[in-house]
Amino acid sequence: MNNKKLIILSGAGDPEKEKFKQVYNVIVNYAKNIGYDEIQIQGWKGQTSFSENGFLNLKSATELAISLFEKAEADKSYDVICRSFGTGVFLNMCQSIKLKKISFVSLWGIPTYTAIWEIFKEKINETIISSKNKGVNIDRTFFDSIIPFDLLLNRFNQDFRVNVVNGSEDIYSPPAFNNFLRDTTKMHNQFFSQINGLPHEVTEYHQEYLEKLFENK
Repeated sequence: MNNKKLIILSGAGDPEKEKFKQVYNVIVNYAKNIGYDEIQIQGWKGQTSFSENGFLNLKSATELAISLFEKAEADKSYDVICRSFGTGVFLNMCQSIKLKKISFVSLWGIPTYTAIWEIFKEKINETIISSKNKGVNIDRTFFDSIIPFDLLLNRFNQDFRVNVVNGSEDIYSPPAFNNFLRDTTKMHNQFFSQINGLPHEVTEYHQEYLEKLFENK
């Protein structure tokens, strides 16, 4: 695998915060070992390590992703791994741009609309406070920007391979939801996997997890 780039679209939590750094280190270390020569972790406005101040929401993240992938399409071939919130950003972005230099995307832990509603609508005040510990600024505009991620997956219309992967212990993307996605999306290039015992944040090396994230056959 020579001259290949990996783009990682982060979840809502700041990838530079210590808790989440471990999540990305697992993926980055594996990617380096299998030959990726360039790895980019993309964060979002609203995360404290991001260059622009603001609040996290799907609209601004999607606008950034469109710009990011327009530039990627003008460069070398690449693969994509998305986590949680990043899965929705990617799927939403794909409605605006046709990607031709990508080999595959892996979507880890697509959150249910119910989980998003509970966290960012019903419990928004608690979430605003707790999000500070995750290195992200949230306000009441977040939920209003959301499109159900399963709807975005059903509207997906691109040709490259899509790995939809979750862990059996993921409280935001439970097994029943993964089964629902598999049963309601019938596109030939979407492949669904569930890994026993894994939570939403995987912070230690796990062979099956990494193989599924990088699967392209």
